[in-house]
Amino acid sequence: MKRTSRHMPFFHLLGRTSQMFFIALFCFLVACLLIRFITNDSLAVILLTETIPWFAKGALTIGCGFSIVSILEAIRP
Repeated sequence: MKRTSRHMPFFHLLGRTSQMFFIALFCFLVACLLIRFITNDSLAVILLTETIPWFAKGALTIGCGFSIVSILEAIRP
């Protein structure tokens, strides 16, 4: 089968990883909102304040991966 894309395979893997990350982040935020409005408990606020740094670390890791792969792709002949 002929390859239609000139990107490195790692670039596609990184794209899928970022998609899954943002889907997980959206589901987590929806779950926190549901917990907050259904039970009227402060558990949702605690969950958000405790886990947002982990989501930020994940976003930073994915962003660094994108920049590294973009640089490698730019210098590739």
